[in-house]
Amino acid sequence: MTEEGMERKELQAEIRRLQERLGTCAQSEEDLRDAEEALQETGKRLSAILDAMEEHVILQDREHTILWANRAAAESLDKRTEDLTGRKCHELWLGSGTECPGCPVSKAWASGGVEEAQMTTPDGRSWFVKGYPLLDGSGEVENVLEVTMEVTERHRAEEAHQESEERYRRLADATFEGIVIHQQGTIVDANRRIEEMSGRTREDLKGSNFFSWLEPDSQAMAKEMIGTEEEGSYEVMATAKDGSRLELEVQVKQIPYKGTTARVVSVRDISDRRAAEAALRESEERYRLLAENVQDVIWTMDMDLNYTYVSPSIEDQRGYFPGEMVGRNVRETMTPASFQRVQEVVDDTLRPILAGDMDPRTNIRLDLEMLRKDGTTILTEMSVNLMLDEEGVPRGILGVTRDVTERKAAEEAIDRSESRYRLLAENVEDIIFTLGDDLTFKYVSPSFVKLTGFSIEELIEMVEGPTVYADFAEQ
Repeated sequence: MTEEGMERKELQAEIRRLQERLGTCAQSEEDLRDAEEALQETGKRLSAILDAMEEHVILQDREHTILWANRAAAESLDKRTEDLTGRKCHELWLGSGTECPGCPVSKAWASGGVEEAQMTTPDGRSWFVKGYPLLDGSGEVENVLEVTMEVTERHRAEEAHQESEERYRRLADATFEGIVIHQQGTIVDANRRIEEMSGRTREDLKGSNFFSWLEPDSQAMAKEMIGTEEEGSYEVMATAKDGSRLELEVQVKQIPYKGTTARVVSVRDISDRRAAEAALRESEERYRLLAENVQDVIWTMDMDLNYTYVSPSIEDQRGYFPGEMVGRNVRETMTPASFQRVQEVVDDTLRPILAGDMDPRTNIRLDLEMLRKDGTTILTEMSVNLMLDEEGVPRGILGVTRDVTERKAAEEAIDRSESRYRLLAENVEDIIFTLGDDLTFKYVSPSFVKLTGFSIEELIEMVEGPTVYADFAEQ
């Protein structure tokens, strides 16, 4: 038997033993060749597939020596695939004589499982690397297939996204309004102001139901808004963690959120504003009642002396309706002589106040002759103060005008009566005197001196003492 025949015989015997061990149905050498050819064909197809991949695919041994690499891996280094074979992976890509820390290929050798890591090459590019262990027939790691994908742009996008998220967080936390993002009522994010309003931490709020801290009527309203997908603003009542009630104004808008949609809710606590508005309404009501029920006329003017408000009492005092006075200049409402007096006050008082040379809280009192609608005039006493803004700058004029026509007439009548009385008392020979409630002299006529020879002063010393001298001196 020839040597070739001996080898064929041994091969056939080996095939039979292999068939017995593996239980295969291969019956002849021809079947074995077919299997080998099929394996080679499969290998070619696999190589073609790996060469078509954009990822870098590199087969390495335990020392990181490259056994095979696909086209993408070679092109990334501007080399041919055969130029990579036999080279160390870390020398080619990292320019280092030692493997990089955390290398997933080394980890795959050690663990026998798939390992992954994100790495950065010296040129600043980012890579996502996986190590796939290839096992031999006994289950031991024979080689490791490294698959690498460049993720530089994705990494930059993630960093930009994180930076954007951080900017959003800082901005959201710096606002005076609360911000809630929810999906169908489930809160996915909230800012610091919401924590302050609700008394709940951001961790407690995330995943909780936005409607849970709204009162029942407000819950129904908010759910209806979600159902209709309407955007807009409305007011709700809520309860903080400590049980206090909150009156909130919310502004709702639909936004894209992580591939779907969400609703962002801007929340403003208007409890203090509502209380202030109620106090203002109450104050204005008291003022209105006062202004509409006093006989004096209460009015306001701008700094050009045009009426901006006149109380209803103007009708009784001067015959005008309030609307007929608003917008008119003060010049049109008084006699020329009185307006001249107003101009003097403007020059002597108002201008120094505006220049900062006089206290802006100075009260001004004037006696003026005002015109009535029927053409007659009345004598008035006017009290004037400046209205100041928060910085103390005059922004208008507030005044009260009182009709003193009858009082002036009475005063004049009293003056005339007293003059007649004094003329009579000082020219009769009888002694005329008046006493106060405490029986002290209030007046003694000059005839006392003529008839008794005593002076008024001596009378005071004799009868009452010096304490009432001032009363007599004034007479």
